[in-house]
Amino acid sequence: MLTELFIQNFIIIDQLRLEFPAGMTVVTGETGAGKSILLDAIEFVLGARAETKIIRAGALQCDMTAVFAVKPDHPILAHLRENDYPVDEGQIVLRRILTAEGRSKAYLNQQPVSVTELKHMGAFLVDLVGQYEHQKLLKAEAQLASLDAFAHVDMTLLKSHFLTWSTLDQELAALATRRTESLAQLELQHYQLQELRELNLQKDELEQLHEEQKKLSSVHELIAKSIQLLTEVKEDDLSLLSRIRHVEKQLLHLSGDYSELTNAANLWQEAAILLSEATGDLEVFHQNLNLDPERLAEVEARLQAIYAAARKHQTDAHLLTEFYQDLESALQNAEQFDALIVEKKQAREVAGRAYDEEAQKISAMRRQKAKVFEQKISHFMKRLGMPQGECRIELATESDDRTARGIDRVTFLVKINPGQPFAVLKEVVSGGELSRIALIIAVLTAQIDAETTLIFDEVDVGISGAVAEQVGAMIHQLAERRQIFCITHLPQVAMRGDAHLQIQKRFTADATFSEATWLDHEARVLEIARMISGSEVSSSALEHARKGLTFSKDPLK
Repeated sequence: MLTELFIQNFIIIDQLRLEFPAGMTVVTGETGAGKSILLDAIEFVLGARAETKIIRAGALQCDMTAVFAVKPDHPILAHLRENDYPVDEGQIVLRRILTAEGRSKAYLNQQPVSVTELKHMGAFLVDLVGQYEHQKLLKAEAQLASLDAFAHVDMTLLKSHFLTWSTLDQELAALATRRTESLAQLELQHYQLQELRELNLQKDELEQLHEEQKKLSSVHELIAKSIQLLTEVKEDDLSLLSRIRHVEKQLLHLSGDYSELTNAANLWQEAAILLSEATGDLEVFHQNLNLDPERLAEVEARLQAIYAAARKHQTDAHLLTEFYQDLESALQNAEQFDALIVEKKQAREVAGRAYDEEAQKISAMRRQKAKVFEQKISHFMKRLGMPQGECRIELATESDDRTARGIDRVTFLVKINPGQPFAVLKEVVSGGELSRIALIIAVLTAQIDAETTLIFDEVDVGISGAVAEQVGAMIHQLAERRQIFCITHLPQVAMRGDAHLQIQKRFTADATFSEATWLDHEARVLEIARMISGSEVSSSALEHARKGLTFSKDPLK
């Protein structure tokens, strides 16, 4: 429950610190006094969107702190531990600051957090029932949410299954689209790959063919040149080899008498050996030179085929082998693509069966609780000024329509007057009747969860008299199990409060301030009398207020 609220520089609040009790706290004040400011402050500290205009004129920032007492089994503590936030077993401290430059800071138990996380924390701690709650009730999703709240349906597992299934379904749709778009491209790739397989280009083949072509196309010149070289080297007495061997013999002879010529003789001998070996290689080259025009035609045809394939596939001939390997990889990926679709389909079917099983369980729970819920709504409709009122909850199951909230469509039907058929809410009830039905549903669903603080923001608009007394009794009964704040303009509701907070405006020469005051018994009598008779408080209004504050709790049965 909310135990303390500190507000500084918020709209027309200069500085305010309030400590709150358990039970039902009523908040009253004249129109325009700023009753809604207290609610706005709580929403701000719980992460609501805010603009710099909420900062009190002349201030640099507004600062808000809310302290909540929590029981050891409160679900927010498990959330804090799971996300490694500091845990104080007895309380949760939320703080938010907004500067005039628009920078927002948020803290949880003195640790910085995002405003989004602050808002998430607020969902664990406070429920707000606004004065326009009846408008939400006209929407099918709000009706389903109220039934789930009453039935205490845990949607965690269903939402997890739905997320898994819907993610796989979206992935499959994307894969199917990509597959369709790539079919033509795959057919082309198959054709290209077949062509390149038939070409059967080998690694380094292009370079080897170029060398062979060069050799074959110049074979006449090479034969003549090699014969000339061999003649110069070895064919007559004046050949290079003969002259070198002659010098070699002379040096060997002289080195026998002159030792200083030994090294020269050895080097000359080595030169003769090397020249002889080189001459042998030249002879082999010459012997292998053959006039082969057929082979030359084959090589040139092969080169032409390679370059034609490169032009056709718009790539460099030297990169054709790499292009072929890329095509093979692409086709292998395409085959894996089909396998992935099969795998995804199987996973989606498993997720779908898990979802369907959980959805059927929830649907059965809804149908079971819907009967009890409609009976209770009908009961309180009679107590709140609709003596012939009845409610019926219809559920239509659409097994093929998976949603995050299950497979059910919920419709609230009502009948206000005898002889009328049941019809949907917006076609039957007036604004006042709808607001009362919304209040009934809010109270009935709020009874399920006693862990959060419940705030009623002028939900009693449009009612008066005996109905207002019943509303006050209903809210007070609910406050026996949980902390409730009730912003109200009805004296019948204000009388039921366990504590009473009055909001007033104070004016100075150059500023306006909003102040909050806890009222004792006599001050409450005066405030309720003002609510009964207006600014001119009559003696009868004082008497009625004094008498009303002596009522017993008288909870509704």
